[in-house]
Amino acid sequence: MRLVHISDTHGKHRELSLPGGEFLVHSGDFSEYGIDVETHAFLNWFRVQPFKHRIFIGGNHDEDLANNPKQFDFTGINYLNNSSVELEGIKFYGSGASPSEFNMPFTYLPNEANWSHIPDNTEILITHTPVYGICDDSLGCKTLKERIDELDNLKMHLAGHIHQAHGMHKRNGVLFSNAATVINVISI
Repeated sequence: MRLVHISDTHGKHRELSLPGGEFLVHSGDFSEYGIDVETHAFLNWFRVQPFKHRIFIGGNHDEDLANNPKQFDFTGINYLNNSSVELEGIKFYGSGASPSEFNMPFTYLPNEANWSHIPDNTEILITHTPVYGICDDSLGCKTLKERIDELDNLKMHLAGHIHQAHGMHKRNGVLFSNAATVINVISI
């Protein structure tokens, strides 16, 4: 199976030329200004992409999604907001949370991070923020790194947020992908 990971498209999702696969994952910041028109446009585009499963989370630019999620139609899409879904026998967990000193959607103060709610059986973790020290330009979350080290079943961590640090890295059997402004294709 193939997973296509994108992130931080900031309203430019229609410009992407996506390769095929079974899973399409967007790890937040699909909008630039956080307004409902952008969210509707993204969801309409996302739901018709030719993948068996489409999964996404919000990011710090996705304000209207954070403030008014009930106004949007998620038919054919898995929106994860501190929640899980099992697809093709794989356990996904997603959260749009990211550290910030500023009051933005889905953000927390760096000293207030708490990732204990991530289920122990998570196999693919999707967060907007990367972990500290891996594809993050030293701006990722230290507490998230600690929680990831406790997840024995984790195979992948998919993130974005830090544009200049995009790429992939494998550590202790876990593949870390930061797809901010790029497309990462992963075999699972």
